[in-house]
Amino acid sequence: MVDVKIVLENIEIPSYANEDDSGVDLYSKEDVVIPAGAKGFLVKTGIRVELEKGYELRANRKVKLKLI
Repeated sequence: MVDVKIVLENIEIPSYANEDDSGVDLYSKEDVVIPAGAKGFLVKTGIRVELEKGYELRANRKVKLKLI
């Protein structure tokens, strides 16, 4: 089970861009540049997420692949 709480006002709720996406898009009200090679970086999303034991939350770089 995933428990999501909104902690900032006027934020965009994480959402699926397409019905076949494997994950949701997260949004931030901040303009942030993440340095190349950064191992960890905090970005305020306005949400708090609580996961059951044994689960993880992962943020990945968004990649679009073109299949030929």
